[in-house]
Amino acid sequence: MRPQDKINEHHPRNSPVHMMCWMNFWTSLCYLAYLFGFSSTGYDLISFLLRHPDAARDVLLFCLCGAFGQLFIFLTIKSFGSLTNTLVCTTRKFFNILISVVVNGNPLLPMQWVAVFMVFIGLITSTLIKSKSRYKYKKA
Repeated sequence: MRPQDKINEHHPRNSPVHMMCWMNFWTSLCYLAYLFGFSSTGYDLISFLLRHPDAARDVLLFCLCGAFGQLFIFLTIKSFGSLTNTLVCTTRKFFNILISVVVNGNPLLPMQWVAVFMVFIGLITSTLIKSKSRYKYKKA
């Protein structure tokens, strides 16, 4: 069982937002310790953003979009489990690659096509295995 699934099983009343906020809290503490405690990168970043307000706006929008996307990730984990979330994310990335190749004309090397095919086979296989296990569960 995945750690996220264990947490959800042990704390069933916690919402996805609650889990997301605590994960981001602890991650932020680690990043802040590194950025300002072990290096000067944090100070350089703040200095850069103060000199370039357009970049600061872009960073803020990027963070807001990331937080909005995280809501869906944690909602999927809470509702369907971490394995389904992994499958959804892999499928999304797979179709992003295919759309990029078809729409933008980005070429793939032969070995990259092999990797795309392997991902496709993996998605089909995991879907079939999952559907068979649901069928057995319903039948029993």
